[in-house]
Amino acid sequence: MRSGLPTLYVLLLSLIVSLRVKADSASQYGMGGTGTARVGSLTAEASNPWAAFYNPALLARLYAQQMAVSSAVGKTSFDRFESIRVQGGRYRTAGRQSDRFEKYQLPDATLEEWSVSWSYPFSLSPLSKRQAGLGFCLSGPFTRVRQLSADTPDAFQPLRYGPQDKQLRAVVSGGVEIIPEQLYLGAGFSFYLNAVGNGEALLLADNPAGRLQMDVSLNSHAVVGVFVQQKQHSMGFVFRQGINPTFTQRLSGRVELGDGIESLDLPFLMQATLYGEPHRLEADWQYKWDGGTISVGAVYALWKTYEPPFLNVRSVLRGGREVGTDVPEMAFHNTFSPRVSLSTQLWGGPWRVLWGYRFEPSPVPDTQLRGVANLVDSATHVVGAGLTYSWLRAQAPVEIGLHGQMRFLHSRTVTKEDGQAVGAPGYTLGGRGYYLGLSLSAPL
Repeated sequence: MRSGLPTLYVLLLSLIVSLRVKADSASQYGMGGTGTARVGSLTAEASNPWAAFYNPALLARLYAQQMAVSSAVGKTSFDRFESIRVQGGRYRTAGRQSDRFEKYQLPDATLEEWSVSWSYPFSLSPLSKRQAGLGFCLSGPFTRVRQLSADTPDAFQPLRYGPQDKQLRAVVSGGVEIIPEQLYLGAGFSFYLNAVGNGEALLLADNPAGRLQMDVSLNSHAVVGVFVQQKQHSMGFVFRQGINPTFTQRLSGRVELGDGIESLDLPFLMQATLYGEPHRLEADWQYKWDGGTISVGAVYALWKTYEPPFLNVRSVLRGGREVGTDVPEMAFHNTFSPRVSLSTQLWGGPWRVLWGYRFEPSPVPDTQLRGVANLVDSATHVVGAGLTYSWLRAQAPVEIGLHGQMRFLHSRTVTKEDGQAVGAPGYTLGGRGYYLGLSLSAPL
C-alpha cells in the first residue's frame, strides 16, 4: 500500500490563500501629502481636503468643494541578524534540515500607493442655517491589489512594516454642523476587499487535479468624529472601529491508497487572519495664528484583540485523531502614541513648511518573542516633513506639495528560551524606513 499523503499536504498548502498585510498603512504614513508630513495629526484641521478619512465631522466645516490626489513610495530596511538558528528540531521555516546557523537578512519592505479624495460641503437651508458635508476617499497600490501568502509562527515576519495596504480601500463619510461655527459631528465607513473560498485536490495516479473557488467579500468598519472650534483653538476626536476578518477555507483531499483503486477522503480546514486593524481613539488640539498652526495629540490603539496572520491547518485522521499546525496564542498590549505637528508660512507668501513627530510603541511584549513566534516589531520614532506651494489663495486654494517621512526603529534585543527555536539564541532588531510622495488639492 502506498500513500500520497505527503504530496497531498504539499498540494493543499499550495492552494491556501490568505493575506500578508499588517496594520493599516494609511494610519501609519498618512493619507494625502499633508497627513504624511504632519504624521496624521489632522483630526482638528479645519481646512482639510482629506476630511472624509481623518475626521468626518470636518466635512461640514469646509467652505468649498475640493478634490485632492496623492502618490507615494516607501521602503523599510532591517538590520541583519547575526548567527541565528533558521531551522532546527521541530521548528523550521522551510525544508527539513536542522541545526542551521547563519546570518539572516530580512528583505526590504516596499510600499507604493495612490489615493484620491473628494469633499462636498453644502448648506441645509431652508431646513436650517447650518451646514453639512459629504466626502469620499479611495486608495490602493500601483501594481498588485493584494499579496497573498501565509507564514508559520517560526518565520520572521514584520508586524507593521511589511507590504502593507496592498488592497483597495474606500472611505465614505458625512458630517453636520450642530452648533453654528462651534460643534460638528460626523460618521462614515471604511471598506476593504477580502477573499474567501473553497479548494479541492485530487491526487489519483491517472488524473491528478486541483480546484479552488474564490469569492470576494466586502468588510467594513465605522469611523465617528467630533470637531469643536472656539476662536483660534480647535479640538478633534475620532473613534475608528477595528477590523479583523478571518479567512476560512475547507478542502477535501483524496489520498490514493493502492494502485489507483482505493482512496481515502481527507478533509482539511485552513484558517488565517486576513487583515488586522485595531480599534483606535484619536484626539488632537490645535492652535491657529496668522501664518501658522500647531497641533498636539495622541492615538490610543486597542491591540489586545489583534490576531497575527498565522496559517492554522486542521484535519482528522483515521481513528478520529486530530492533527494540526502549532499556532501559539499571543497576547498583545494596547499602545499610546503621542504626536505633534507644525505648519508655518514662509515670509507670509505662498510657500508653507510642514513637519511632525510621532512616537509609536510596539504592541508586542518582550515575553511574546521569547517563544516560537518571530513577529518583527519595535518602538519607532517617526519624523515627517513637507513643503507646499499654493496659488489662487482663497478659502480653498490650489496647492501642490512634496512630503515625506523617516522612521527609525529602536534596537530591540530578543532572547529565545528554547535553544532549538528559530531565531535562537537571539537577535537584535533594528531598522529604518522612508516614505516620499507628491500631492495636489484644488477647489471644484
